[in-house]
Amino acid sequence: AVMGVQSDGDYRIVSCSYDKTIKVWDLRMATSTNEYSDIWSRWSGTSSTNRIRNGCIGSLEAHSEAVFCVQFDEEKIFSGSADKSAKIFQF
Repeated sequence: AVMGVQSDGDYRIVSCSYDKTIKVWDLRMATSTNEYSDIWSRWSGTSSTNRIRNGCIGSLEAHSEAVFCVQFDEEKIFSGSADKSAKIFQF
């Protein structure tokens, strides 16, 4: 289950999950058009889910338990986990 999501307001999204991962998404790679709104309007549909999945450009597995929060800026990703740690990663 996805526990947290942050967007840069443009095309990059970082998510954290109960499966101990942090993922970086690029919406430009998630769709063949420039219309990102159709991803959100059809979020529950199978085709949209597949397109979002294809937009994953990186995955971090640095925590030993669920990752509950994530924030990022132009240089770093910050995360907090049930493993009682907070971590910082360079982009």
